[in-house]
Amino acid sequence: LRENGILGNNPQSAQLEAALEAARSAVAKEKLGRSEMEQQHQVDLARLNDELRASRLEVGRLLAQEAMRARGETEQAASNELANKEQELQLARGKLMSMQLELQTAERDGERLQERLARVEQDRGEVG
Repeated sequence: LRENGILGNNPQSAQLEAALEAARSAVAKEKLGRSEMEQQHQVDLARLNDELRASRLEVGRLLAQEAMRARGETEQAASNELANKEQELQLARGKLMSMQLELQTAERDGERLQERLARVEQDRGEVG
């Protein structure tokens, strides 16, 4: 500004230079403040990204844990169902064996009745 003749060697020029220097200092402080704010924003953004990653990992872990729990419940239910079916099969086998014994008893009774009938008919034939 001195070169252009705007500032000279008078008291007003000194005041103008001081005001100009104060303005430059204020601009520098503002730039520094913005830079610090931007740095703080970057730090905050990095922290938030880390928290987001951690949250996603936790959600993934919880989902996997829930899937394993559900799979375990399904496997337990299938195991219980299999045990029930095995019990039903044992009961059915028991009933079958009981029915086979009844059938054998009925067959023997039938054979005895056939033998008695044959004897009765033979006795009738001899009497008659």
